[in-house]
Amino acid sequence: GKREDAMAVEGAMGAFQAQGMQFKDAACEKIAANVATTLGMGAVELAEEYEVFHINKGENSNVVTADLLELFRAHLQAEKAKTQKTRIAKSGGKSWHTYSKQDLDDVVITSFNPKAKAVERPVEKENFAIRSTIPRRKRPSELEELQPSKKSSFAQRPQKGTVFSSLAVSINHQGLEKDSENAPRAATHPMKGGLLNYIKGPSSKVNFMFDTLENKAKLLEERMVRFVDILEKEYDIPAANATYSIANEPVVVVGRVCSDSSEGRINEASILLEGSMRHSKGLRVRLDTSRLKSLSLFPGQVIAVEGLNPSGHCITAL
Repeated sequence: GKREDAMAVEGAMGAFQAQGMQFKDAACEKIAANVATTLGMGAVELAEEYEVFHINKGENSNVVTADLLELFRAHLQAEKAKTQKTRIAKSGGKSWHTYSKQDLDDVVITSFNPKAKAVERPVEKENFAIRSTIPRRKRPSELEELQPSKKSSFAQRPQKGTVFSSLAVSINHQGLEKDSENAPRAATHPMKGGLLNYIKGPSSKVNFMFDTLENKAKLLEERMVRFVDILEKEYDIPAANATYSIANEPVVVVGRVCSDSSEGRINEASILLEGSMRHSKGLRVRLDTSRLKSLSLFPGQVIAVEGLNPSGHCITAL
């Protein structure tokens, strides 16, 4: 009704004013609201699209006239038709048909029969099988080249599973109880002194060969932060700079050497520098070493680099 039209006009005015545009008269406001309603666009989206259209057309004035709005309407309709044509071409010529509420009501009325009895149809189980045009990769157990050969000498050996001899079956474990803290962890041997403690492994209070990812990340973080502290306190070099900070003057950045690929060896074109969480939020940037006469790097190495970073994405080492 009139109230909805007035709200649409008011919304269009506010959206265009936010973009620095103003309508020439009240007729232009109504045309803008009509364009938004016809094309199913919001007031903000309409104003943003018009600003792009206004700039591309080369208009210098910020006054929106009726002629410009009509040209803008034709432009949006042409873009919409072009997008729909491209979508149909990508779908192989099959386009979607939009049904109206009246069409759906007709279908419901003509197809609904309250006296009809429900017919149970048998469900075919094979229809639920997932079929794909992409060939499935064979498992290692299915590859012929990995299957054990039945003609090999090992497969045809006699007395399979027979124990011929045993070693160290009568070792004396005197003084080493199973439940005590001095009980062997990895191996036992009839020796005394420090060598026996070395052979039996760490005590129960030590998590042997158990490092979590969190502990590893914490260790790397502490190493980089400690490197920065040493440079600043002992050598008076300001090194607490972020890897992503724009620097048109030479600065010192501390980070860990990484590669842009998880496979292959590191080379001059694949070097990345990962900063600490405290100073660089753990972000990585590319490291350009083309100006250096020589260098020696390996992945995981914590280094300090003096260089420029004019873009914030690549440090040029000096």
